[in-house]
Amino acid sequence: MSRTITVRGTGKVTAVADEVILFLVLTARDKDYASAAQKADEQTEALQNAVRRAGFAPSELKTVDFNVRVEYENVRDETGVYRNVRKGFACERRLKLEFGAEPARLKETLQSLAACEAQPELSLSFSVRDRNGLQERALRAAAENAGARARVLCDAAGVKLGALLEIRHEEDQNIPLSPSRIAAADARTLAATPFAADINPDDIVVRSAAVFTWEIE
Repeated sequence: MSRTITVRGTGKVTAVADEVILFLVLTARDKDYASAAQKADEQTEALQNAVRRAGFAPSELKTVDFNVRVEYENVRDETGVYRNVRKGFACERRLKLEFGAEPARLKETLQSLAACEAQPELSLSFSVRDRNGLQERALRAAAENAGARARVLCDAAGVKLGALLEIRHEEDQNIPLSPSRIAAADARTLAATPFAADINPDDIVVRSAAVFTWEIE
């Protein structure tokens, strides 16, 4: 039976944020579903126009999620008992817009959204354009870490590290984001915030891990 050594390698890399991810939420409510859906379409059209005025193509505004839910309210009846009564429908659409993290572009975008009749809720997150490259750097760091640890262990045990037999890595599908984040109830509030367009987001940190198994000679 061949002898093996298994080591878990970890990698950590940082990067300066160079991309803004603007998340927007539109919510249309009405007692009647058809009316709520029509309001939702009107809100979306108004938002597309605002995005166009900011210099983006409407196709750059991506839908992340869309859902329709029934809303209820507690109503007290003639006997004094509270019952859930259907209040109406809510159509909620979540969208995102990604662009370079230039203060002038961000300021122009916020001002355009502030004039939008739909008045979406919004939040700002910060990422990097080269996400694959950042993940690759973290993986390389994890591999180097595992190799160094394996060589130290083998040297301390008086044995020689042999051929690499197996690598196990779990892919991380999350978008690398800066811990810095800005949120507001509506676009007017955020556009009126003096520091909103001038924020210097914290660096993005990406960690990766993989398990390596080598043969021991």
